[in-house]
Amino acid sequence: MAVNPGFFEELKRRNVLKVATAFAVASFVILQICDIVFPAIGLSDDAIGFVINNSPRGPVPRLSYICLDV
Repeated sequence: MAVNPGFFEELKRRNVLKVATAFAVASFVILQICDIVFPAIGLSDDAIGFVINNSPRGPVPRLSYICLDV
């Protein structure tokens, strides 16, 4: 399956890769903080699961908008 060589240049031009990396780093940091803080304040593991399940809900629509914005 061949990928259009202009596809990655377009992603770079629109800064999609930088934004995706920033979201991934921010999500990792938030999850690490939650992993430390939540047990200390008495929240259960379900709260951490909630954060993990809802982490991708913000970046996916934003990245889709950036990619599809014409």
